[in-house]
Order: sequence, then C-alpha cells, then structure tokens
Amino acid sequence: MLLKRHSADPDTVVVASIAPGGLADQSGKVAVGDIIIAVNGVNVRSLPLSKVSELMANRDHKALRLDMLRESKPIQVIIFWQQSSPRDVTGAY
Repeated sequence: MLLKRHSADPDTVVVASIAPGGLADQSGKVAVGDIIIAVNGVNVRSLPLSKVSELMANRDHKALRLDMLRESKPIQVIIFWQQSSPRDVTGAY
C-alpha cells in the first residue's frame, strides 16, 4: 500500500495505491482514497509517513486495525496477519 499526504490537508494520510497481491489487496477492505485516521489505535495525523509505515508493519498485534474515512464516513478495517507477509503491508515512500 502506498500512502501520500492529502493535497488540501498535508497532515492527513491517504491511500494512494494498493499493491496487487499485497495485504490490503488480498483483504479487499481498503480502497484508494481512503483517509487513514489511526493504525492499531494510534492517531497518525501529522506523523511522518515513515512512522505510519512502521506502525502498519508492527506485528505486536494479532491484526492490523485501520480506522479510516471513506467518502466522509468512518469505517474500521481489521486485517489478520496470516493473509500475507509484512513486506506487503506498505510500499516505498
């Protein structure tokens, strides 16, 4: 999954693309344009993209939990790790 900053709000993290075959793609639960609010309960607003990537790759939890906005509506996505390897969670920034 490739992340970027929102053009209108540079503190906001947005899903820019999803790697084919990666964790997000396999789950079918994440869409390009989703705004990521929190990763495993940690608010990511204003965090460097490298830190967001670290949080997403952290396997201290049994699953990756993403609190997001999709079309201005809050959603929570839970993706269990056994679906893929950690290298598929995030891409280069």
